[in-house]
Amino acid sequence: MSGSRALLVFAKTPKPGKVKTRLLTAVSAEVAAALHEGCIADTLRLVRKMRGCDVFVFAAGGTGYFASW
Repeated sequence: MSGSRALLVFAKTPKPGKVKTRLLTAVSAEVAAALHEGCIADTLRLVRKMRGCDVFVFAAGGTGYFASW
């Protein structure tokens, strides 16, 4: 750890049918999962720019998906 501050990011693994379920009346489960994945990517891109804090990702569904980010 580099700083005395931490930023925690809580996210779900973008599995079709498991995320953004309220959108399923308008779009497919795959489209909803892709939207969720885009939101996660945007969030992680922004938090990487933050200085003076350590970033931790906590994920429902396991952290393996986020290891490559």
